[in-house]
Amino acid sequence: MSARRNPGGNAVVFQLLPKRGHGLRGNFKVSDELELDAALQKYQQQTKAKHKRFDADRMLNLEIWDGDDAAVALADRMIEARLLRPSTLEQWYDELDGAREDELAAMFYAVEFLGTSGDLSDVRRRAEDLRPFEGDTRAFAEDFVDSAGGIGAAVGDRVNYYFDYEKFGSDARSDEESNAQAQIEELESSLDEEEQEDDPDLEAARENLQRIEQMSDRELGEDVIDSIGSIDDALGANAESYFDWDAYTRDLAHDVTEFEFGGSTWTILSE
Repeated sequence: MSARRNPGGNAVVFQLLPKRGHGLRGNFKVSDELELDAALQKYQQQTKAKHKRFDADRMLNLEIWDGDDAAVALADRMIEARLLRPSTLEQWYDELDGAREDELAAMFYAVEFLGTSGDLSDVRRRAEDLRPFEGDTRAFAEDFVDSAGGIGAAVGDRVNYYFDYEKFGSDARSDEESNAQAQIEELESSLDEEEQEDDPDLEAARENLQRIEQMSDRELGEDVIDSIGSIDDALGANAESYFDWDAYTRDLAHDVTEFEFGGSTWTILSE
């Protein structure tokens, strides 16, 4: 449903309209409890004059006239689910007064994906423990890794599935070989020819260079990380440049729900 955008907060302007066959007149726009009470009293006065019992849901239609995009999207879905009706409109003001956009998104998710058998207060309760993130699954994944303190902390033992050791090893090879060669030259410069033949440190340095040269890029990448301790310790924030975000996002998609709400994409951990 489309609605004009109201720049002021998350308020929604509703419209109450009489259904045919009940002899009621007047369309009323309401944006708060006072306007709602005034409109309902006018309808009640009309039914009382006709000696009828007033039934708001049976006699009136509820429509959205104007409002903020997010609040309109939630109200529209609640009307569709029969949670928001003329008789429950007062709860809208009770439950959503001052609600932030992420809280509205959580309530929308509760209605759309969890289902509710209660009223608007039940929707609010079910949404309290939800933490929707404004952004798509890829953005959610990056934020999740950052909040956890890095790739290793977020992914744990599964890091091998997502870290590109081969690319890292290829990039690290030049430095590793240069450092190994520099160590050999430093030791050689401090020894005469006879000492070089029997020096264990020089022999170990030469073997280390040979070992590096014989390693595949992936083997070298794994070796460098292992020698430092962890991916996060070795690379810090630069680890993300070797992280397969596409694969991680695809796997994470099994655990999250991505949905459109109020003109934005939101992602939330599935229950």
